[in-house]
Amino acid sequence: MRRGSLRMRKSRAAVLLPALGLAVSASVALGHTPITRPAPAGVLGTSSYDFRPPDLFIHTAGPLMLQITNMGMIGNPFYGDFSAGWRGDEYLYYAGLWVGSVGADQLPHVSTTGETEFRPVADPRWKVRESFEGADHANRLNASEFNGDDDGDGRVDEDFQDGLDNDGDGLVDEDYAAIGSQMFSCAYRDDTPEAIANLPGHVPLGLLVQQRSIQWSTPGIDDFVAVEYRIINDGDERVSPTEVAFFCDPDIGPKDHDRYWMDDLVGWDRIDTTFVSTDGAGTCAPFHVSVSAAFMWDAPDGDAMNPEGDAPGVFGTVLLSRPPTIFEIYADNVPRTIRWFRPASPDSLPTDDEGRYQAMLDWRTAGGNPRPGIAAASATVPSDYSYLITAGALGLMNPGDSRILRVAYVIGDGFDGFRRNAARADMVYESGWVDADHDPETGTNGKETCLKVLNPGDVINWDDPCDTLHITRTIKSQTCYWVDNDCNPATGVLGNETPVHWAGVVPPPNPRTNLDPALTLGTDSTQTAYVPPAGNGRVTLQWDNRSECYDMNNLTGPRTFEGYRVWRVGSWQGQWIGPGDQQWTLVAELRRDPAGDATDLASITDPGLAPVRRTQRGCPVYPVGRYTFVDTSVVNGRRYRYAVTAFGMTADGEHGNQPYTPPEWAVVPCDGCGPNPAVVPATVRSPARLAAGTPYPNPFGRRTSLEFALPETRAVRVTVYDLQGRLVRTLMDGDQQAGTHTVTWRGRTDTGGRAAAGWYLIKLRAGAEVQVRRVVLLD
Repeated sequence: MRRGSLRMRKSRAAVLLPALGLAVSASVALGHTPITRPAPAGVLGTSSYDFRPPDLFIHTAGPLMLQITNMGMIGNPFYGDFSAGWRGDEYLYYAGLWVGSVGADQLPHVSTTGETEFRPVADPRWKVRESFEGADHANRLNASEFNGDDDGDGRVDEDFQDGLDNDGDGLVDEDYAAIGSQMFSCAYRDDTPEAIANLPGHVPLGLLVQQRSIQWSTPGIDDFVAVEYRIINDGDERVSPTEVAFFCDPDIGPKDHDRYWMDDLVGWDRIDTTFVSTDGAGTCAPFHVSVSAAFMWDAPDGDAMNPEGDAPGVFGTVLLSRPPTIFEIYADNVPRTIRWFRPASPDSLPTDDEGRYQAMLDWRTAGGNPRPGIAAASATVPSDYSYLITAGALGLMNPGDSRILRVAYVIGDGFDGFRRNAARADMVYESGWVDADHDPETGTNGKETCLKVLNPGDVINWDDPCDTLHITRTIKSQTCYWVDNDCNPATGVLGNETPVHWAGVVPPPNPRTNLDPALTLGTDSTQTAYVPPAGNGRVTLQWDNRSECYDMNNLTGPRTFEGYRVWRVGSWQGQWIGPGDQQWTLVAELRRDPAGDATDLASITDPGLAPVRRTQRGCPVYPVGRYTFVDTSVVNGRRYRYAVTAFGMTADGEHGNQPYTPPEWAVVPCDGCGPNPAVVPATVRSPARLAAGTPYPNPFGRRTSLEFALPETRAVRVTVYDLQGRLVRTLMDGDQQAGTHTVTWRGRTDTGGRAAAGWYLIKLRAGAEVQVRRVVLLD
């Protein structure tokens, strides 16, 4: 997602820039002073680091707009106009990983995002990649006929979406699992030459991190972004027990107020609740959730130093999983430590590896920092807080070993909203089970866990947690012995033995539109029907049919494409953060099967366009211009933002995507724009073609005009029919020269009478080609 309007966020960002090896001017330290992009230094360049235009990536599927970088940072402390925007306010400076271990020198070493010790390799392929559930070559386990094996090699999801050939088969990103309405994937390391050269005190651990961040657009599960980290020992030596923590520095308040970050409060809580699942029955209907979270909020009414008004949201980090044991039996997601920090106090953020490592290990209750297991606690003095959640130790990691940890960045309206959304994040994470081995005898009677030894002679002594007598079983076999390890009778049933995380309902993806300024005929030769959106007293919106080509089954059951919605915001004044879900106005709803006030999708379809490609399943993808909608309820000179979203039906009802577009996609209709271009030159559009946006105006009162182009002289007949197929008017009948032509219908019949108000079809026949448009004649 491309963004602009770059401003420095906090004065301390100036400290981070030199560590990147980037030049920075002295004026940066002034805080909110606009700056220009600094020149790269050395071999860093701009090809790898995704934290400045045009390489900014922002989750926009839900109301929480969260920036992602490929440097381990959630949020953008360098150049982003915001890090976490929600309903017009800012909520984050940055967040990211801390990974610490004791090295061969017996000293602790911690790799952190805040010191830019995690970085991508200086290679243009190490970029953030975007996808969505159902995308080509990204099928999930049990999601389709591919069953997660897209390349047919007998292995499931063995690739990672990072632009590299991870499995050595000569293909790139050909078999990975895409999740949610919007997923960003990237990889970074703690041992790049650039990090070592620019940070003399940095001692790398030889780690490769593969990161995926996921967001859903479905209401109820759209106010959080889940982040999954796979931490890999990519070095040549065994890594000693390694602690992993998640650091977060929220800054909450209206961004147009100076020092808005100085009056925040921080706390933590254990959230326990129960949902009743409509899919379950009896003992399987309740779904229990228990998660730990640290969170921050804006102190009420500001303070004497900064009376900036209150942001309503509570923003925090929810721990969804801890490192697994050697037998893949997951521990309870209770953090080892939750600590918070405050500048210029005994609890200030440690600045060296020894202090950071100690903060990750500290079990004590000191200076107001609670240890998990005691009553919920929070700070009482507003300040610029940050916090740390330690997930626990990864254990000894041999070269090639990896561990997966998962968190969610959650926001809610007040504390009740935050707790509700935190619980929903865990529900989406935990609720998917599939029959991966296609054996109905496994995963039955509540037995979801496979116990087997890895090597002959190994032994597993398993203490049944569901038996009050603590019966211990000894397992020596290298084949699965199925047990109920979670004491939940609703897992491991109906042959579903494999948990598949992130089972959230996903609508069809949104289409590509002509709102994107990068999408023009000059840069994309497939966009043969592209028309610029701004016109004189109108805005022409065009989009493709991508949403209809990923209409497939996912983990939550069948989904079907139903239609599109057109949204508009007029004169949005937000300086940094775009309009939230509550500011958009629905302009039109277009359905395949219209009902009520909806419009028939066929009425805005250009059937003359040829597809530009086919999806993995053979669906034809048409260019932008497949659909054209003209909004005439606009005022010249006013700045508008539009969004075109898709919606569809799933097992539990109709679901659609959230409207969003970046600021630079704004449209300003103007008298000087003139009419929208009637056609693209015939050398590009060789068939006879109706111009996009024609007939115009539509609906009409006195007259409407049809514009078309001919690549050569042809016999042309233009006629008007009513919906019963009766001829109403012949507008043109005869040979026409090559070039652009316009024909006008003034609402009259062939007998000269006034046609009745209603729907009509205007038909263009040019040689053997036939194209039809629907129009509405008003009273």
